Amino acid sequence: MNNYCQSILRKLESDINEATTEIDDQIELAEFGIKRTLTSLSEIKNLIIKLDFSNQIEEIEFFKKQKPKFLSKLIYYNTIYKIAHVS
Repeated sequence: MNNYCQSILRKLESDINEATTEIDDQIELAEFGIKRTLTSLSEIKNLIIKLDFSNQIEEIEFFKKQKPKFLSKLIYYNTIYKIAHVS
């Protein structure tokens, strides 16, 4: 499960880095980051439903270490969107 999550995270970061060079508008970039992160979280959810965790340790590891990496990006882009949208 860890390898799948790492792969999805690398793809997410790659897509966001690419978008950073192409999108100048902060609101548009934040919207892209939010949408792309939600898509990644959905991929992970489907993966978990399909494969399930092999044991409790893997499950705990996922919720303590893997999922927060995605959620932190979602929080970051939500914050950027709110700040840029108010300005």
